Amino acid sequence: MSHSETHLILVVHGIGEQSCGETVDQVVAGAIARHPSRPVSDLAEAPISVQSSHLTLTEQNFAEGSDDPVQPVFTCHTHTLEPAGHGQQRAVFAEVHWSDLSPAPKGAIATILDLLKLILGLGYVAMDNVENTKTSLFDRGLVHFFNWVFYGGIAVINAMLLVGTILVLGHDYLPGVGYLSVLVANVGLGVGLWAYLKHIGARNPRFLMTVFRQGVLVWSGLAALLLALSVFAADAMRAQFQSVFAALPDTLTSQSKGCAAFAALPDAFGDAVPVAQDFGIDSLSCFIEVNIFAMGLLWVLAALLVVVSLVGFKDTPKRIIYPSVCGAMLMFWSVFTTGFWLVLQQLLGQFDRTHANCAALIASLGDAPSLAQMTSDGQTAFGLLCLHMEQAVGTLAISVAFMLLTIAAAVLAYFAGARVIVNIWVRVILVIFPVALVLILILGGDISGNSQTANPFAPFRTLSITIALGVALLIYNFNETVAAALGVARDVIVYLVRAECKWTAPPDQREGNYPRRALIEARFDRVFLFMLNALAPDRITVISHSQGTVVTARSLQRLMPGLAATDPTLPRRIRLITMGSPISHIYEEYFPENYPLTRRDISEDLVWHNLYRTKDYVGQTIGTTGIPPGNDLCVGDGGHSHYFTDQRVWTLLWEPVGFRLFSMPPGMVAVSDREYPTGRAREPNSR
Repeated sequence: MSHSETHLILVVHGIGEQSCGETVDQVVAGAIARHPSRPVSDLAEAPISVQSSHLTLTEQNFAEGSDDPVQPVFTCHTHTLEPAGHGQQRAVFAEVHWSDLSPAPKGAIATILDLLKLILGLGYVAMDNVENTKTSLFDRGLVHFFNWVFYGGIAVINAMLLVGTILVLGHDYLPGVGYLSVLVANVGLGVGLWAYLKHIGARNPRFLMTVFRQGVLVWSGLAALLLALSVFAADAMRAQFQSVFAALPDTLTSQSKGCAAFAALPDAFGDAVPVAQDFGIDSLSCFIEVNIFAMGLLWVLAALLVVVSLVGFKDTPKRIIYPSVCGAMLMFWSVFTTGFWLVLQQLLGQFDRTHANCAALIASLGDAPSLAQMTSDGQTAFGLLCLHMEQAVGTLAISVAFMLLTIAAAVLAYFAGARVIVNIWVRVILVIFPVALVLILILGGDISGNSQTANPFAPFRTLSITIALGVALLIYNFNETVAAALGVARDVIVYLVRAECKWTAPPDQREGNYPRRALIEARFDRVFLFMLNALAPDRITVISHSQGTVVTARSLQRLMPGLAATDPTLPRRIRLITMGSPISHIYEEYFPENYPLTRRDISEDLVWHNLYRTKDYVGQTIGTTGIPPGNDLCVGDGGHSHYFTDQRVWTLLWEPVGFRLFSMPPGMVAVSDREYPTGRAREPNSR
């Protein structure tokens, strides 16, 4: 059927909470709804015929080439609207869908794992911020060194300690679980984990996962060395360990049970002393104590690196957020992991009622020179877990306190009408946290090994544990709400995931280092170019929200010069509408070298309107793009979601934006000299 006017409406969703087809459905619903501002000239009262369908497109054209010849596919939902019995006009809606590349978690466990990935993924934000706002290699090196300590050290030891702890707990219930079993299991798991991560990294390279994988390999190598020494050079290993242990100050060794008992063994093995492979619970405890001590030192180093990085605030304090991002990583990781160990401790206490409470066990362990003396009671492993968790009370207390301060500052900022994301008070709290953490780790018992009575945070133990467990319970019971709240951060992190380090490369060389971003933008390119060629539209309207506005602006900025060279009239037929956009207030502000998004770089002929809400914590005005001030339109009060079905949004879209489904919007010029596939020029349409 011949059409005198085709209007293509491309819809680009924002945070990855939407299911495929949901966004375009919402926009179509808003566009055909009766509305006081919708003009009669748009055939508002006429019956409309709607045809729904979908396309399946490959991620890339086969001709473009790829390391993998098998191309994945994605779905594009479409709706075609025509005035009933009126074959001269049509509006075709098509969706650019990419939330499957940043999926929202389903269920409590998935939400908890998603939170963990989000905390870990903040490292990408810190790296991009320092590389976009600082030219000093020293500052860049600090952030990358922090990530190596965090991902290659702290995260690795936490993961491997979980296996060791399970085996230690099994010592009380399973025969034959000893020192050799722990080492063999940890080394085997470490090598297996490294091999698995290397396999998935070959198809989906991620730099921070590479750091974690290499940290696992280093840890497994050290554990394998310890295993070899325990088997083939037990006497030499024990003698060397005794000399090192004796040289350490009492403040570091006062709470040690396993290592102290190991160091106190007689110089020569006698019949009463077990062989090296089966030192028993004391050696198991020593193995875990050494790992916990190493993790404590890495905590101090990571926090000190953040403290040193604070000197960068004197240069460009508004744009530098990497110290506060690193502080947030430490804070949330501390609450998350400590809360996890506390939940494990509580579950074990409920599982076996023969165990006394932690306070009583800690008191018993404090009087006992060796854990082996309590083996017959079946309480040593559980007591060991209690003891080590007690030493982490200072870290937990300070982390919980700063987390509550951060949440309070964000809530106050929201109700005061200020920015919530990267709010100045939130940033101040987050950069102070590492300073406090250094003091607590050294003075509060985590590193010094102070006893429970000497620990200044002992009175806050119950409160801290209650809050940590409450956070875990909140995530578990309200996982969908938590997942939605984390959606914005998740999408930004997915967009910034890098394949390699490239910390010394200039911005133009770093452009190809973001595989997820390339996949997302490739989908926009595929849908836009396919619809352009298939429909030859007279008018094009691109409606985007949140992260989708960045995807749209970058893609149009990349595509438009080539398309305009082929068809000079194309930019004048495009209207870009962005909603809740973080282009200026997040991307241009904190990543200016990577995201210089301007209307001039896309096309001066392109018409661009931006809509925002006063309390939108992501999107505000986007004046840095160079759009006319009158095109930055305030919707009114409200948050970041549900723009497409907001009546106030459509009031602005109909007037003053001038969006029209079927008639030519004000300010748009019909083009009569284009050649269409039929071989004849199309006549201009009257409004």
